[in-house]
Amino acid sequence: MAELTITALQELKNTRPLSAEEIALYTLYEMLGSRGLTADKFEIVPTNMEGTKMYSFAGMLIIFSTKTRVSEKELNNFLSFASENNFSLGIIIVSPSRPSESVLSVLIKHIAEHDNVFVQIFEIRKLGFNISKHRKVPQHRVCKENEKPEVIKNYSLKSIEQLPKIRSQDAMAQFIGARPGDLVEVIGLCETSAENLRCLLYKSDAADDLTR
Repeated sequence: MAELTITALQELKNTRPLSAEEIALYTLYEMLGSRGLTADKFEIVPTNMEGTKMYSFAGMLIIFSTKTRVSEKELNNFLSFASENNFSLGIIIVSPSRPSESVLSVLIKHIAEHDNVFVQIFEIRKLGFNISKHRKVPQHRVCKENEKPEVIKNYSLKSIEQLPKIRSQDAMAQFIGARPGDLVEVIGLCETSAENLRCLLYKSDAADDLTR
């Protein structure tokens, strides 16, 4: 099979339980669609890399790794593969477990440079459902760069750095594709049913960044 269409994936949902990989693919389809990246199929990308299965979706390279953890060497190999095969929109790596702190540090430093290709690593279990559809999860949005001056003015700030911070690996920050330095708007209903608007700065120091 050289591809897996979204229609076929939806039909499979009605005939049998989906595998963990199929569930993750469907969540990725919804996640990338919310970012404006749409396609009607996942195309399988041939690779000789051991323990990996690759797909292309709307110009994104999606890599499923069967290894327990993605090492720094493997991360660099994936980056090289994406560059050699012109996957410039980004890379999503799906792994059985969370990356080590050292790999996470390398990843955050890489994506903090906005000229670098955007890379995300997800635990496969975190793609078992669409977190944005949970009734208790407020809406999140990456603000445009030209919105920052208005936020500084409206909140009487001296710098955007004065805003509350959101963890670099926060589940919804990952879902919307926020990068270190991005401004994230969070909109939700407060207990008095009034609309509550908060803006958070998405920053690279994962260990110290606190969210809500």
